[in-house]
Amino acid sequence: MKDYSKDMYRQMEELFARVDELTGKVESLTAELNRERAKSKEKDQKIRRLEKRVQLLEETVERKDAEINRLRTTNAVLTRANAVLQDEVARLKSQQQNDSSNSSNPPSSDQKGGKSANTYNSRKKTEKKQGAQKGHEGTTLTKQKAEELLASGKCKHTIQEHGDPRSGNYTVKYEFDINIEPVIIEHRIYSGGKIPEGLRSDVTYGVKVKALAAELYGIGVVSFDRIQEIISSITNGIMNISAGAIYGFCRKLSIQAKSSLDRIEQHILNGSVAYTDATVVTMDGKQCYVRNVSSKDAVRYYAMEKKNLEELSKLELLTKFAGVLIHDHETSLYHFGLEHGECNAHLLRYLLKNTEDCSSTWSSKLTELLYEMKKYRDEAAASGKSSFSAQEIERFTERYQEIIQLGRKENETTRPKWAKQEENALLNRLEKYRDNHLLFLRRFDVAFTNNLSERDLRKCKNRQKVSGGFRNMDGCKMFADILSVIETAKRMKMGVFDSIVSLFQSPAPVFCF
Repeated sequence: MKDYSKDMYRQMEELFARVDELTGKVESLTAELNRERAKSKEKDQKIRRLEKRVQLLEETVERKDAEINRLRTTNAVLTRANAVLQDEVARLKSQQQNDSSNSSNPPSSDQKGGKSANTYNSRKKTEKKQGAQKGHEGTTLTKQKAEELLASGKCKHTIQEHGDPRSGNYTVKYEFDINIEPVIIEHRIYSGGKIPEGLRSDVTYGVKVKALAAELYGIGVVSFDRIQEIISSITNGIMNISAGAIYGFCRKLSIQAKSSLDRIEQHILNGSVAYTDATVVTMDGKQCYVRNVSSKDAVRYYAMEKKNLEELSKLELLTKFAGVLIHDHETSLYHFGLEHGECNAHLLRYLLKNTEDCSSTWSSKLTELLYEMKKYRDEAAASGKSSFSAQEIERFTERYQEIIQLGRKENETTRPKWAKQEENALLNRLEKYRDNHLLFLRRFDVAFTNNLSERDLRKCKNRQKVSGGFRNMDGCKMFADILSVIETAKRMKMGVFDSIVSLFQSPAPVFCF
């Protein structure tokens, strides 16, 4: 039998050698694996450290992003606020440049800009020379005028001789003067006789001294105390009328004038055009208004607490008026009258202001067009025309509308925002009230401006400046009534003093229109 032990031993040696070899490899691989595991662990630790760092960085980025967003929001708010403030600064600077030439500010406000008061920048220089114009009726005293007055018996005639009258030859020189002297009129009422009105007391003041006091109050805008001093002074202290008595004279005149005031209102109602405006006065420290309604021959003043629609509706003259009403763009007045014209003098100021604020060309073009239309209308009226043809009116209207469209286009790029808004509002007004601004083209009896009414209100502003206003509404109404009588008498070329005397003598109207 063959001995296989040696082969088996050899095989076992080979197996052990193989095992040793494999064991070495396993140990080598194990060591390598351990090294890789160590590296992997190190990398995992590094990854975890990196992940933490990334997390920290992400949190930092988030905080920075939030901070950036907050700063962006703050910057946007500040940018908008800065833009608003810049616009406001520009607007306030623009307001500081306002004067009587480019706004409704009174001429007295012009002094702040270095321009003396009552200098109107908007008044265009003409080619006429200074002084009285051709055809103006002068007031120079002439010998002919003196002789006409003597012949009419309107003036007392006294003669003073110089030199020796026996020579027979003399040269005549006239001297105009007045005599002021107190007079006591004795009234003797016999049995059966009727005591005249106003003579109930044993001693009363006559109508002439009452008329003088009322005229000083209305025309001179003199306080009652000062009127007392004036009358006492010119009578050498003989007539010391109390301030209360002078107030009573004016109050009586206001009552006596009712019929005349009604006649004034009726005359304005009968006319085709009336001009109205209002000015601020103070009453017991509060703001109120005096409104006037004027025509060519008459003017009626009213005292009003406000100038809203409710107060205007209380004026019977306005509610009944059926003609053209000219005013300064008071929209509440559009509820009265049949047609409306707007004052172009105010419009020209707004256009000048727009040119200054926006540097626009359209507003200066429209200003030139309005002056051109006024000149054309005045020349046509002077030549005897009473109206324009429909073609002429249409031609001017088209040019007006073309300038408005130019303004719309320029307004798209107007800056700043407040100027853009104001310019747009002006354009809207010009377009909406175009026919009212151009009414003077269609009707030659309508003035280009509302200056007639504004001139009539200057007396009220004088009153405000001199006396500081009124104590109550009754005093303001009394002043309005007296001023209505005085200004209408002047407009009708009637003697103001004689008109007031007539009203004191009788409540019958003194105006015959």
